[in-house]
Amino acid sequence: KVCLWSRLRCRLPTVERFGRYVLLEKLATGGMGEVYRAAAVGTAGFAKPLAIKRILPHLAEQQDFVNMLIDEAKISASLNHPNILQVLDLGKHQGLYFIAMEFVAGQPLNRVVGAALRNQVRLPLEFCWQVIMDALKGLAFAHEKQDALGRPMGIIHRDISPGNLMVGYDGTVKLADFGIAKAAQRSTHTNTGNVKGKPGYFSPEQVKGEPTDQRLDLYAMGVVLFEMLAMKRMRKAETDLQVLMEVAEGTIPPLEPAGLELPDGVRNVVTRALQPIPDN
Repeated sequence: KVCLWSRLRCRLPTVERFGRYVLLEKLATGGMGEVYRAAAVGTAGFAKPLAIKRILPHLAEQQDFVNMLIDEAKISASLNHPNILQVLDLGKHQGLYFIAMEFVAGQPLNRVVGAALRNQVRLPLEFCWQVIMDALKGLAFAHEKQDALGRPMGIIHRDISPGNLMVGYDGTVKLADFGIAKAAQRSTHTNTGNVKGKPGYFSPEQVKGEPTDQRLDLYAMGVVLFEMLAMKRMRKAETDLQVLMEVAEGTIPPLEPAGLELPDGVRNVVTRALQPIPDN
């Protein structure tokens, strides 16, 4: 019995009390923070499911990373839209800053694509189209957001990628992670010549150091759509430098593998989103 109990205990998730929240399960770890499935607990057995993103301990004393988390919370909290992951709280506990977010019962898009590849099935065109359409609704809301005085906030996400698109089991799509978003009200700003994000989703103008605007997010959405339809990475190289060089060239790889036929309208949308020159 003792041996059986020991094995069962090893399988039980570790529950951690974190201020007025309970951390139930670690979901992901990134370069700046770790995300947990959590719950806000109250009296009489009240519990509300949510997600907690807290800064990594070794970054807690680096003010730039703290400011990025604070900026993410402030920007996201101003974006109340059904296709944007909602931020509910910003706080600090035991020296660690954190943000509490709504919990989406589902998976990030990169895991959905990965599961399809492992099972050797292609994502339905209708699914790909719906995911992008819903994500674009949230992105358009962020791009058009104004402050309390009616001034454009100038929000650019700058990190559109499958990992930042949450797909709920009920079909909902949420745009997440405004951690490196650009906005007029940010307290932290990117130094000239520096770029942030994932190289495979950069736009050509980003790589070339040319002026950028909100259209770079649309380019990245085009890459996401391309990858869902083709079921492969749009740009794949041995090093990030090689990827960036391909992006700078502005070439668009063949979209349709053998046996896949897409409507002309779909191909036109992908091609237009991936034009190397924004004005085109």
